[in-house]
Amino acid sequence: MEDPELYANSNGLQKHDTSIVLSEFMPLMKWSNDDAILDVGAGSGDVTRHLLWPSCAKFSHIVGIDRSQKMVNYARKHFQNERLTFEKMDIVDAVQPINVFPHGFTKIFSFFCFHWIHDQRKAMSNLYELFRPGGICLLVFVARSLVFDMYERLAKNPRWAPYMNVLLDIKNGSYVDLLKL
Repeated sequence: MEDPELYANSNGLQKHDTSIVLSEFMPLMKWSNDDAILDVGAGSGDVTRHLLWPSCAKFSHIVGIDRSQKMVNYARKHFQNERLTFEKMDIVDAVQPINVFPHGFTKIFSFFCFHWIHDQRKAMSNLYELFRPGGICLLVFVARSLVFDMYERLAKNPRWAPYMNVLLDIKNGSYVDLLKL
């Protein structure tokens, strides 16, 4: 989606599920005032600022990245401050992302982004490059949904087929292979 304000006002389901995941897993993590946090696919920045930030016990700074310049501009305008910044970066197309963030990150998060990424192996490789030793990663994504079956059916209809090409690139069940990295 390329309309940041519309997305920020219509991502209630993602916010709900993200808050459940954060309340479950954040207390299990060890925290330090030196923690550098990355949010991949930060979009409009509202989830980063209103859900991720308050869930972090301690940290030095959070960086949100997104491939959409419109989303990054919106996030900067509405949420950026001295401890929260937003940068344009496509985690797949980034060449040596450690050159962009030379100090790396202790914790990397991504909420409802990875199921849209076509080359997940490359994305994971780039995330790995950004980890400081002992880093932690928490990814929340849709691994399987009946909605994908609906997309496949719509793709067979001439009226909807032109709109389904990107959605059908999502491979259900492909996440198991990523665990072998």
